[in-house]
Amino acid sequence: MRRVGIKYCGGCNPDYDRVALVEELKNRLAGYVEFVPYDAENIDMVLAVEGCQTACADLSSVKKLEVYIIKAPGDAEKTAEGLKEKAMKAFEGAIHFSCRLRSSISDIRMTPFSVKSHLN
Repeated sequence: MRRVGIKYCGGCNPDYDRVALVEELKNRLAGYVEFVPYDAENIDMVLAVEGCQTACADLSSVKKLEVYIIKAPGDAEKTAEGLKEKAMKAFEGAIHFSCRLRSSISDIRMTPFSVKSHLN
């Protein structure tokens, strides 16, 4: 499951209910994405929820992460699809790694050896 940090703008002049929109995204992406505060540990990406087209949220502290930006309710659909796609790819990658690891472990054969022969 991907951890997405939520960063809200200051809310000085919002054109829509930002919190309600995020709640809708949380419900829609349950099981794919865990939404946490943007300054939480170990986040994979950031969702900047801007109340208007000015998009004033300070994102300088998350420069190294992928950032999705919502400026209007219409942006939510594309954002939800993008977040779900990223989460599914991460899940598929984890499954692939797990299968490769399991295969590698099953290939390991224990060979008997004598401690005495290695000490001489």
